[in-house]
Amino acid sequence: MRLIVIDDGNFGICNASPTESWVTDGSWCPKTNTGELNLARVKWRKANGLVKP
Repeated sequence: MRLIVIDDGNFGICNASPTESWVTDGSWCPKTNTGELNLARVKWRKANGLVKP
């Protein structure tokens, strides 16, 4: 098991399929006009019952 740590608070979760979800985390600094986007894929051992195929 791995743990996902969101450090910015700007995150979203997408249930891509019954067996996979995506977690995104993004940040942007207006002073330097730079940012980053992180994406983590979660693969479930059992199908996620909240997702309808």
